[in-house]
Parts: sequence; C-alpha cells; structure tokens
Amino acid sequence: MMKALILAAGLGTRLQPYTDRIPKPLFPIDGKPLLDILIRQLITAGCTDVAINTHHLHDRIDAYLSEQSYDIRVITRYEPELLGTGGAIGNLSDFWGNHPFLVINSDILTDIDFKSVYEFHRRNNAPATLVLTDTPPLNSVSVNNAGNISSFFSTSESGLPDRKKTYTFTGIQVLDPRILGLIPKNTFYSSIDVYRQLIARGTPPKAYMALSSRWTDIGTPERYSNAVRDAMAPDAFQEAFGCPPSGDITWTQLEGDGSDRFWHRLHADSASLVASW
Repeated sequence: MMKALILAAGLGTRLQPYTDRIPKPLFPIDGKPLLDILIRQLITAGCTDVAINTHHLHDRIDAYLSEQSYDIRVITRYEPELLGTGGAIGNLSDFWGNHPFLVINSDILTDIDFKSVYEFHRRNNAPATLVLTDTPPLNSVSVNNAGNISSFFSTSESGLPDRKKTYTFTGIQVLDPRILGLIPKNTFYSSIDVYRQLIARGTPPKAYMALSSRWTDIGTPERYSNAVRDAMAPDAFQEAFGCPPSGDITWTQLEGDGSDRFWHRLHADSASLVASW
C-alpha cells in the first residue's frame, strides 16, 4: 500500500502578486492545474491514498478537489498555522500506517518515475530516500561515495572546502514511518532538520540520482513561465507537423519586431518553427 503527501500549504511569496488569489498548486500547466498533474502521476505510480496539506487559500484547493473524481482516496489536512515540511509529515502520523510513503512538493513539474523511486527505497535499508538532480545554481546537497547524503548547504554558501560537488534536492522523497519519532509534535519543523538528525545518528538518507530526468521548480515567475513554455512547445510541433518531436526542443531568441512580444525559433529533430513568447 503506497501513500503520499503533496506539500501544498506554502504562501507562494516568490510568485506574488499572482498567488494572492490563486494558490500555487492550482497554477495551470498546459491547461491543467499542477496539483492535478501530480495526483495523476502518483496514481500511475500505484498510490492508493494521497494527502494534501493546506493553509494559504485552502478553500480554493478544497473547492477544486471537490469537483474532481479520482480512482483513489484524496484528502486534505488544513494547517491553521504553518507547520513546515517536517511538521506537515508529522501532522499526518494517523494517516501513514506501517509502510514507506512518498512526500513531494507541489511546485515541481517532472517526469521522474515515482514508482521507481519507491522501489529503490524498498531495496535499501535507509530510513529516507531523497531524489537529487543537477540543477545549478540550486545545488546544495552533498553525496558520498556510498550513495548516501552527507550534508546540506545553503545555496548562498560558497567557498566551503568539502563542497566539491553538490546536487539539488527535488522535493521528492520516500520515508519510513520510523522517522516520525524525530519530528516534534504540533510545531513548525523542517524535514531537512530530520535528515540532518539521521546523518548525525549514522543512518543517513540514501540518494536517488535522477540526473537525466526533467525537473523544474516553478516557484518563481521566470521558472513558471519557462515550465509553461516547455510544456506547450510539443503541442506546437504537433499542430504544425502532425506529430510531436522525438527529442529535446531548443529555443533561440530572435530580434524583436518593435512590439513588446518576444520571438523565438524552436528546433527539434529536423524541423523548426517560429513562436512568440
């Protein structure tokens, strides 16, 4: 039985003023709210139950979910006061049961296979598995030769002697219920502090390296805009040429036409087209 938590309680301050009226998990990507995309990915991975923690504009998320019909149980857990990523996990201690569970951020767009991550975790004896990618300048996690996470840095830190190579934590993780005892009850707590405790105890989280997967954090207007652009580009090739591209799409900005629009040439396979963005 695979259960999951989508962390959706954040204020979305980096996306203001847009998040003043729309919670970040409901931002559309190619016409579909990001929350719906993530739920359906979890269903495909084999999840049987999904919880969503809420706070900011929680009524909008509840209203959206009430209009949906999923094949699995989807519940929300409202937080009157924000509990942080770790506190949100602990606040669902009655939900988890005895099996490992997935926790994912609600502001990511990815093709990482959640089922593969879950199975990787089950094959190892680590209390936690964190999915990492290589996305400068967000890289802030060190991994040792054994494939274990050895330290976390702030992305503002520089010049650290042991920071030879770092990676980005994607916000995707699989946890064993045993970590719940490390989370203080009814208070704000970060999941990173849980993982630092595990490292200090000699039972570090395992790293799942997703270096060839696509992953985007849509937490800023620029990143969100790029995510929407990249999600819609295959549809443009489908409409223009009758089939989506088989490989990556590259964007080259062209000279302006005197208006406030930006023009790009898109290349994929042996085809190209011009689009404004």
